[in-house]
Amino acid sequence: MPAQPSVVLQVSDLIESRTGLATHTQFNTELAMLLGTLAEGNIPAYIERLRNSRETAPIWQELLKGLTIGETYFLRDQAHFTLLRKQILPEIIAQRRKSGDLHLNIWSVGCASGEEAYSLAITLTEMLPDFDDWALHLVGTDLNEYALKLARRGVYRKWAFRHTDIDFQYRYFDPVADGLQIKSNIRRLVMFRHSNLLSGAPMPQFDVILCRNVLLYFSHK
Repeated sequence: MPAQPSVVLQVSDLIESRTGLATHTQFNTELAMLLGTLAEGNIPAYIERLRNSRETAPIWQELLKGLTIGETYFLRDQAHFTLLRKQILPEIIAQRRKSGDLHLNIWSVGCASGEEAYSLAITLTEMLPDFDDWALHLVGTDLNEYALKLARRGVYRKWAFRHTDIDFQYRYFDPVADGLQIKSNIRRLVMFRHSNLLSGAPMPQFDVILCRNVLLYFSHK
C-alpha cells in the first residue's frame, strides 16, 4: 500500500537534504509505492533508520536503486558527442599541446551503469593519436552502488548499443556469456566512485563535466 502524502513529503525532504535529489517534484508516486514496500508496515521506524544511516548503507542503497534511473546507452545523444568531438575537446587538446601539459580531467556525474563514461573513453582514444602520452583522468560517479558495480564490470546487453553500429561493438567489446564486455584497455581508463554531490567534487578541477543524467533530479531552488 502506498505511503500517505505527508509521509512521502517527509521522506522526500530527508532524501533531498542528504543527497540533493528532489524526489518530491519528480518521483512522488514512485516514492510512495517504494515506502509502502520497503518500510514493511513500520514507516516511522524505517524513517528513523534512514536518519541514522549513511547513504552507502543498504537501507539507503535499496531506496536509491528504486528511485534513480539506472538505464542508459552508448553514445547517448549524438549531438552531445558531436559537440564534444568537434568543438569542446579539440580546443582543450590544442591548448594542452601548446603548453606541453598533456592531461585531461573529465567527470561523468550520475554515470549509472557507465555507458557515458566509457563512450568518453572511446571518443578520446579515437581523437588522440598519441594517446599513450596523455595523463587521462576519467571519473564516473553515482549514488547508486548497484549501478556502479555494473559499470565496473562493463558488461552490456543489446539494448545498450541501440545507437551504435556493429563495427563499434566489434572494436571495443568482447563477447561474454551474458552480453558484451568492454575491452580491458578501455575499461581501465575510467575510475568509478560512489559520490554524493553535496560532498563536493572527486577532484579539485575538471576540464569537462557531464551532468545531463542528474539534472532531472534537481529542484529549482
